[in-house]
Amino acid sequence: LDRVWRLQDMVQGEGESKDMRAKVHGCVKKVTDDIEHMKFNTAIAAMMSLVNDFYAKGSITRNELHTLLLLLTVEYGVQVNGKVRARIALPADMDKAAVEQAALRADAVQPFLSGKTVRKVIVVKNIVNIVVG
Repeated sequence: LDRVWRLQDMVQGEGESKDMRAKVHGCVKKVTDDIEHMKFNTAIAAMMSLVNDFYAKGSITRNELHTLLLLLTVEYGVQVNGKVRARIALPADMDKAAVEQAALRADAVQPFLSGKTVRKVIVVKNIVNIVVG
């Protein structure tokens, strides 16, 4: 994380650089697939490899840094009455109340809340369980 933090000192320009485009998009695909299959170690390894590529190049664009930072967000599974209905990516530093509100506002969750009363919202680690009646 310290190396990712120091990348901000290397930012040059906006958009994406042509030579890094394939590597950035490949990393996004790899991390997305790995998280879906709960292969967290290989997702981290892919991000570390991308960071190494930026250091080898000596620069990073603002958009590339933004993409890398988005990969470091936390994904929450949102359940309604114990069944997973959505996945939402949120910043790791969000407080519990903000996580609850984001889960309740998720588009994929709305059909399961329509016409029902939310009795309880439970946030445990990266799971949000909404109990409706």
